[in-house]
Amino acid sequence: MLDPMSDARQAIQELAELHVHLEGTIRPKTAVALSAQNGLPEPPPYEYSDLAGFLAVYMQVSRCMVTSEDFERVIFEHAEAMASQHIAYAEISFKSAPR
Repeated sequence: MLDPMSDARQAIQELAELHVHLEGTIRPKTAVALSAQNGLPEPPPYEYSDLAGFLAVYMQVSRCMVTSEDFERVIFEHAEAMASQHIAYAEISFKSAPR
């Protein structure tokens, strides 16, 4: 007899990511590398305890993507992360940071 629960556990379920900001997917080491490459100050550590602290880090990290190659790198790295988590679909948004 087939056990539907057992079969379901064995199947890898594909997931969806319905709301993600591209800027929020930038890996810390990538933010440091892109900032240096683009002549920007190194972003602070990804540490904060309130909304103001989060926004300060988020805005500085957002500024490190300048060239099309920067965007390509961040998108590729996020695609790798999504694949490792079996995320097959994502709705990714982007809002350019003020300079």
